[in-house]
Amino acid sequence: MVFFDMASNEYIRVPKSDLCSFDRALLQGLGMSPEHAAIEADNLIAADMRGVRTLGHVMLSRYCNELREGST
Repeated sequence: MVFFDMASNEYIRVPKSDLCSFDRALLQGLGMSPEHAAIEADNLIAADMRGVRTLGHVMLSRYCNELREGST
C-alpha cells in the first residue's frame, strides 16, 4: 500500500500485511471482536486498493472515534 505523508511531503510504502495487523490490533484495542476487526481491516484495505480512498483508511480515525464514543 502507498500513502502520502503530508509531514514529509513524500509517498511511503506500507506492506499490506503490516497494515492489516495494525488495523486489527487498533480496532480490537477499541473493543471490536477479532472477527469484526479482521473484516473491517480487510474492507479498508480493499477500498484503498480499488482506489476508493473515501471509504479506505481515510475513514479509520472517524471509525475509531465512533467506537470510543459508543456511537458505532
